[in-house]
Amino acid sequence: MSGGDVRVLGCVMGTHVLEDIGMDVPHGIIVTIPAEKALVSRDLNRAISSKCVVQVPSAGPPAPAPQRTVTDELLIARVQTLEERNRVLEVENTRLQQALEAALGQQGKLDAILAAIQSGALVQQVIMTNGASPAAQPAASEVADGTAPQFIPAEIKPKDAETRIEVQKDEAAGASVTDARERLRKMRQQGQQ
Repeated sequence: MSGGDVRVLGCVMGTHVLEDIGMDVPHGIIVTIPAEKALVSRDLNRAISSKCVVQVPSAGPPAPAPQRTVTDELLIARVQTLEERNRVLEVENTRLQQALEAALGQQGKLDAILAAIQSGALVQQVIMTNGASPAAQPAASEVADGTAPQFIPAEIKPKDAETRIEVQKDEAAGASVTDARERLRKMRQQGQQ
């Protein structure tokens, strides 16, 4: 480094560009600008006067110990913020894992119930009202709920049932009242026996 070189430190976030000499000054990094470029650069003078970059003395006693800069304090604050956020996210992660395990347990129970229903096992609820015993209650299948039956047989009449209708033939001998009275009396006597 020659005696006329200028050392600058970037003070703005990101990178400050010195366009007329084609150099970049990143934030928090010391950049050495050669003396011939520093003498002709107007952008360098504007950046120093507007505090976008700070000129660092090129010669001087060495610093006894590195001191904290604004950048160090920002980094420390950022680390603390990220550590706190990490703790919150770990707690949230644990809570979500427990909720997932509970949901999977419920899903297992629901799968078992669904499998029982699909396999044809019937689930019957006994409804208790007014302290009556379950035997006194009508079966769930006997209660008419207004829905259509699940099974309608192909034949309503049983195959082995017989129906016999007998019609007695009475011959009317005459249309007299006496004959009618006699027939009525005979029919009553047969009905009482």
